[in-house]
Amino acid sequence: MQFIFWAYHMRRQFFWLLLAALFLNFFDRTIGLGGLKKRVHWLVIPLQKGMVASGVKLSENVGFLLDLPVVYRENRRLRAEIINYQKMELENEELRRENASLRQQLGAAEAPTPKIAPVSVLGILQRDNEDFLVVAADGVRGNVLVLGKMLIGEMVSISGDRALVRTIYSPNSRVAASVFTDEGVVGGLAEGKNACEVFLTKVLADSKIKKGDLVVTSGMGGKFPAGLIIGKIEEVSVDEEGIYQSARLGAGWKMGELTTIFALRGLAD
Repeated sequence: MQFIFWAYHMRRQFFWLLLAALFLNFFDRTIGLGGLKKRVHWLVIPLQKGMVASGVKLSENVGFLLDLPVVYRENRRLRAEIINYQKMELENEELRRENASLRQQLGAAEAPTPKIAPVSVLGILQRDNEDFLVVAADGVRGNVLVLGKMLIGEMVSISGDRALVRTIYSPNSRVAASVFTDEGVVGGLAEGKNACEVFLTKVLADSKIKKGDLVVTSGMGGKFPAGLIIGKIEEVSVDEEGIYQSARLGAGWKMGELTTIFALRGLAD
């Protein structure tokens, strides 16, 4: 309030100074105030300086008042960004705690990230009612094959420059699995059925699994590292005895579409 009163007072002062200057200029042009100007020069100069100073101060303060809404909006925007960053940090911290808890439940200790090496897929070989991937053996040292974070299978034999890979679709494939549900982690067994099908079995009937739940390797048995994606549940059914549930999984890849997969090194060199 005090600032507004001061601004109003300065505007009145500027008005009277401007009026006085116009009055003197008018009489100078009509009557001539040459002699008088010399006598009152000491008065005119301070008036001119006062007008300039008052005008500058008034324009500066008016500009400041006009900028206040912009400054206020920018301040609110910055405060909102800070709050948003704080929320993101809290969410990240919650995810870190959740991952640590899940890792503890799965019994998976922290381990160095294994190296990977690309492996060319040459074709499919059917032997004893089982479909194998035929891959180039050059550079293959680990026996676990993946595509991104998805488990493909394990290398079972090498002959010359070629190797055979038993995929998770094989009827002879058994992988210890874990299901991430809304209520926690549930254990089970992923079994292949050929024809690009894999099922989750040995899940107790009272376990709350549903369509869309993620199924990963549990790490039990030591054959496969924990956390590799086997697939997502597409359909759930209960056996006739009502003891176990089974679920058909969607693995997200097909044998005939693979051209390059990757061997994990540092696991079983």
